[in-house]
Amino acid sequence: MSNFMDWLTHDHYDLMFGNCGTFAIAVVREAQRRGISDVGLAFAHNAETDEEMLWGDYSLYHVAIFIGDKIYDARGEISESQLTDFDENISKDAYIDYFDTINLDKMQRSIEKNTDWYSTPEDFAELAKTFLDSIANENT
Repeated sequence: MSNFMDWLTHDHYDLMFGNCGTFAIAVVREAQRRGISDVGLAFAHNAETDEEMLWGDYSLYHVAIFIGDKIYDARGEISESQLTDFDENISKDAYIDYFDTINLDKMQRSIEKNTDWYSTPEDFAELAKTFLDSIANENT
């Protein structure tokens, strides 16, 4: 997996800055297609309320995927603190919240509204498959 992650982080910088959310949506959809049930999204943000989270304008600093009790982004498995410590522009007071996939469409709207995305989840469909394969290979 380390070769894949080296390639991913060096050649796909946009998966950390701008498209992290759309990539995360693609991975969650692929995980669901594979029957993985304990998957969801981790948001690092500054929204003050649940309503603002769904409908407001706020800073959505980073989006990652969780599978079971592990968190992943384009770097591979990360700790909760790594959701925010990779970018000096992220507020040290950022909230971190975890969401299951029941409201995936609403979460996608929040991502589209509050991030600098320029690629869609569909653009990352094949990469999401490779990403999940690499995680599965690492855990076997």
